[in-house]
Amino acid sequence: AEDIVHHMHRLRDSGQLRDGPNHITYSCLLYALSRSDQPGLSERAKGWYEKMVDLHTSGEYPDMKPDSPIFTNLIRTFANEGLGLEAEEALQTMNRLYEQGDLKTRPTQAVYSCTIDALARCGEANAPERAEALVEEMKHNTRNPMKPNEYTFTALLNCYASLGLSRKAVRLLRDMHEKHKNGYFANGGGPSVFSYGCVLNALARSRDVDAPERAKELLDQMWTYCDEDGNEALRPNNIIYNSVLNCYAHFGRGTEAEVLLREMEELGKSGRLKTGGPCIISYQTTLNALGKSRDADAPERARTLFDGINSNPKVERTYGAFNSLLLCYSAHGRAKEAELLVREMIDLYICGDLEERPNTTSFNTLMASLASSSVLDKTEIALDILKTMIELRDSGYKDIEPDGNTINIFLKCFGSKGQYKEGKKYIEELIDLAAKPVTPSSEE
Repeated sequence: AEDIVHHMHRLRDSGQLRDGPNHITYSCLLYALSRSDQPGLSERAKGWYEKMVDLHTSGEYPDMKPDSPIFTNLIRTFANEGLGLEAEEALQTMNRLYEQGDLKTRPTQAVYSCTIDALARCGEANAPERAEALVEEMKHNTRNPMKPNEYTFTALLNCYASLGLSRKAVRLLRDMHEKHKNGYFANGGGPSVFSYGCVLNALARSRDVDAPERAKELLDQMWTYCDEDGNEALRPNNIIYNSVLNCYAHFGRGTEAEVLLREMEELGKSGRLKTGGPCIISYQTTLNALGKSRDADAPERARTLFDGINSNPKVERTYGAFNSLLLCYSAHGRAKEAELLVREMIDLYICGDLEERPNTTSFNTLMASLASSSVLDKTEIALDILKTMIELRDSGYKDIEPDGNTINIFLKCFGSKGQYKEGKKYIEELIDLAAKPVTPSSEE
């Protein structure tokens, strides 16, 4: 799209194009930028907007004045990168131009929703208050009053979710249902699956001890609206179930996660879950829940679950699933099982049955399981792991490189046995050795 616009400008400058690019051309261009997943597009979008302003101000392009669609797509590019302040400034510019009499820059519900979405992604502590202020501005703007719609409220829910403000999110969802009941939303709109997903994410990120129970209540509520009221817009899907699983994982509710996963499998078989049952994310999240569980048998249950993934013809074990199981072993101090799993990962990668090979993080996780274990010879095993990492790195595995975390965990292993100085000595020797080229022996 950018290449075409550049070409149009060249044709106009050379006299080959009488009616050069106009505000519709730029609107299409900014739309393309707002829909792309390439990084760093906000700066380019801002540059094109500024070029529009300059061309219009020069008088050469009278039909190049930015209008509401231009601003909407510009703000969308800011939202994609979580640039809340830039989105707010663009909205303020629209309001200022509109108040000065430029009716084509009238801010719409979509513009406010996109700006609130940008605030939801910016991660700033005061973002929810700024988003709430925008909602109030929509309702009380004397020159351009408008009703916040379901998209506006869902964007605000996402803002609450980003900071784990579960109480506010639940209250807003309840208010949305009340508004829907009273006919507030146009065209029968109201809370959606995405609205519920935002509230579930808020619960997962909160510190509320009852968050898992409240998450399950919301899931049950969705089924009630779907089955009893016939509201298909609120039929739970994989994203909703995975969000509840994620809430269980955050709070180490391994047993509840296993039960919910089995429910997903049954719903998928019966056809009630339109997305066809659990996906690999569902299994990985359940493994994460078991990893944070305090149940002594959690590692065994995690391994059973992991081995059973392949029995689902629609799901294939991934590198992420291996890492989730590895983290479970690490959290429970199962050093031997962790070591065997890393070796299994290496073998599968060599055979072409695993898309990614173990990396530094995998080995750090393995060593962390050792550090928290009660293994008697943990210092010897930690030393073997470190040497293995260096050997693999020197043999061409460039993504296996001892880093600061490796050293800290290694020293923790030695420190737990009262041998911190010995561990530090090994680090100094091996890091020096690792920096030198390794000449294989004839036997190797």
